Amino acid sequence: MDSGGFIDLRMDRANEGVEDSFWPSFADILSVIVMIFMLAMVILLLRNLELVEQLRATMAAEREAAAMAQNTSRQKDEIATALSETETELSMLRLQLMRMDEIKDDLQQRLAERDRLLSLAEDERQRLESGNAALSDRVVNLERDADSLNRELRSRIAATTALTENNQRLQQDFRDASLSRDEAEKALRELRLLHARISRELSQSKELTTLAQQDLDREKGRYSELKVKYDKLVRPARTSRGKYVADVVFSKVDGKERIELRRPGDDTPHVLSASEMDRELDALKNKYGKELYVKVIIPKDSGLSYNEAWSFTTRVLTQYDYYYQENAENNPTDAP
Repeated sequence: MDSGGFIDLRMDRANEGVEDSFWPSFADILSVIVMIFMLAMVILLLRNLELVEQLRATMAAEREAAAMAQNTSRQKDEIATALSETETELSMLRLQLMRMDEIKDDLQQRLAERDRLLSLAEDERQRLESGNAALSDRVVNLERDADSLNRELRSRIAATTALTENNQRLQQDFRDASLSRDEAEKALRELRLLHARISRELSQSKELTTLAQQDLDREKGRYSELKVKYDKLVRPARTSRGKYVADVVFSKVDGKERIELRRPGDDTPHVLSASEMDRELDALKNKYGKELYVKVIIPKDSGLSYNEAWSFTTRVLTQYDYYYQENAENNPTDAP
């Protein structure tokens, strides 16, 4: 080793003195180059190791971010599905609330009708009592008149003994005529009473027929509701998971029906007429088949009656929704 601190790698040191006198040897220069190269290699290796660690950390972070994104997307889909099902349940609850309101109104109308009938019955009773009193007065007057006639008749019989036979015949004729007239009046009264009773019974029958028809309509509505609940119990629950969802919003604005349809994949709904909605839903049904989930939404302030909302919802779901299509295939005789 020389005084410079480098190892002497020269093969021939005999001519060392001669060569050192001119310039540094080639071996010294090569040694310096090799050492510089080795230092550079070490530095590059260390740098590569650091870059590898950074790359691994970056890839791990990317995998974690991808997993988080996938989890977030799955949660978003679950939330969207739950929201869709909640909106459907909310629409059905609104329908039930509208049904309860109509039942309440119907009960109030029936109570008012009952009060009206009671009032009419009370008026009729008072009228009959008044008529009965008048008839009683008339009977008293007739009895008084009859007594007067009998007295007059007896007086004439006593005064006219010569005409006894004629008087007896006249009395018999008078009695026959009185009886015939009384019987005719009695029959006429009975006919009038019978006509009045038949008229009342006919009116009551018409009212009972109307009430029975209303009860029948209500029972049909209850049967439809119970059938829907029964189908929900015996069949798998209707869900929008994995389906193509079409939103149909039905309401009334200024007394006119308003239908909005949002097709699967659309961000905003489109206002359509009933025939246009049917054409759109027919096209979606032909395209998606049993993968089409139709969500009918009845807004809170829809302006619709229960029968209007229920009829529209039943018609749309029965014709286009996958769940009701399967129900129609399984029970063709029960399909509305």
